[in-house]
Amino acid sequence: MKVNLIFNSLILCLLLTYQCVANGATYGVVGDVGFVGREAEDLRRSLQRSKIRLMILPGDNLYDTEAETYASVWSPWRKMGFEFPIVAIGNHHSSYEEEVAYFGLPGEVYAKREGESLFVVLNSDHDETGPTQAAWLRAQLEAANSRFLFVVFHHPPVSILHGWQERARFQLSIRPVLQEFRDKITALLVGHDHLAGLFEIDGLPMVLSGAGIEAFDSRRVEEHQDGRKVVTRWTYNASRTWARLDIGEKEVWVNFVDIPRDKVSCSALISARPIQLRANCD
Repeated sequence: MKVNLIFNSLILCLLLTYQCVANGATYGVVGDVGFVGREAEDLRRSLQRSKIRLMILPGDNLYDTEAETYASVWSPWRKMGFEFPIVAIGNHHSSYEEEVAYFGLPGEVYAKREGESLFVVLNSDHDETGPTQAAWLRAQLEAANSRFLFVVFHHPPVSILHGWQERARFQLSIRPVLQEFRDKITALLVGHDHLAGLFEIDGLPMVLSGAGIEAFDSRRVEEHQDGRKVVTRWTYNASRTWARLDIGEKEVWVNFVDIPRDKVSCSALISARPIQLRANCD
């Protein structure tokens, strides 16, 4: 049975032109998708076609707090078999407490081991606790011995579409820690900017996946921001897109899936330094 599941998954990857890995874990990374409506249905169907079950939500998990609840937004996902092992809080939510309770999170800030990977999740919306979160993050990274390590939060630590200054205290607190441990971190997983893109911050990979429901045009960032070199490795404009994270025994790939076109727009090996892009990332 296990051999058949692996075989079927690899066949699907070949048919849809994914770059996939065997004997690993696969996640859908979808930020900024706390809506109901046709676009959310399209996103779920796209994820289903990719045989995705496990989700990583980098924030903004409930937008219309007057008309909707977490249950009304996310129950359709649960009915289709989706699970939410990794959830970060964004700036659109009912309250921190309600979001933690609904998704069954250990807290606003937590670390969770999934197989050979460690996910360290922060609450970038809780700006005033930035120094406390940074101290906790440092302790987690110092002690970490997992094969792959992902830091997950909502607001990108550099300006892509929104300015990083929106959560200045948080960003200024965690930036030195990310810099110090960048060789230990496989990638940052973020949302907030309603874009799909792959960036490097002083060589540290950052996966931005916030375009599953609403997609904006992106500018290519090739500049120094506060002494940090920000490089755009790939970005996709104005088409709804989600990111498939494939974690294998020795490597990690990300595949960006264009929802309306039902195709992979870019595949990249993000566990390599520098990031290695496949030819489809044009």
